Amino acid sequence: MTRASAGGTLDLSLPAQVAGWRGTGRTGVGGTGSAGPIINPRQWHAARHTSPGAYPALMPPTDDATPHTREPSPAPRHPDRAGTDVRADLVPGDPVPVRWTKWPGTEHWEHECVWLGSDEHGDWLGQRPGTRSWRPGRSFEAETATVVLVPPGGDWAATFYAPGHAAGLEVYIDLGHSVGWSPDAPATVVGIDMDLDVVRDPVRGTWVDDEDELEAHAALWGYPPEVVTHLEAVASTLRDEVEEHSAPFDDATPTRWLTLLGRTATA
Repeated sequence: MTRASAGGTLDLSLPAQVAGWRGTGRTGVGGTGSAGPIINPRQWHAARHTSPGAYPALMPPTDDATPHTREPSPAPRHPDRAGTDVRADLVPGDPVPVRWTKWPGTEHWEHECVWLGSDEHGDWLGQRPGTRSWRPGRSFEAETATVVLVPPGGDWAATFYAPGHAAGLEVYIDLGHSVGWSPDAPATVVGIDMDLDVVRDPVRGTWVDDEDELEAHAALWGYPPEVVTHLEAVASTLRDEVEEHSAPFDDATPTRWLTLLGRTATA
């Protein structure tokens, strides 16, 4: 899951930083990993598709690590109370970090989110304006409020933007593998980012993004063919549902959660 940054000059070309980049270490909040300009991934992808060939196709790998193969927990667990679903103890506004990796186990985006609640579609988190998202060597602050839906299936997480987003984004779905609650860290959402995204904005409509990235990473990292086939099928289904504004991709569903997020900020 990524967000748009607020302020600053954004280097969207990134030729030296991206082409063949392998990173120089891990970083997080206050970290000191590889230097580089603040990058807004959403604007980068949009610019890449507006000017084909002008921007690199791949986000850089971050560093070497053991592949993540553990399945997520169906619910957040208490570290000292086996089998206890801690959602019963969470109240809207409690911190729930979201941590993505890539297929080789390398660190990817992490987002400062808060708990909102659950409904028939899954679990809902929020990210307030001004809170941070980061990956090794990159960081930015959310410019508008967003809410994030984590459904029980484990195939994706969807970000819904409040009106007024600079790039006009409405919905951005990150397709993934093993997306859900961490089996280790309490009240933490984890997932493997699998390249494909489903995007909706009022100008270009709805489309599947980064199919070229999926193809390249499948060859580079050896995605199993059945995983690729499944991702493509899920992306196609989601594209149709998002385009048709079917719930939860309508206006009313995320608006309810955005309203609750606003209340937690003033509580």
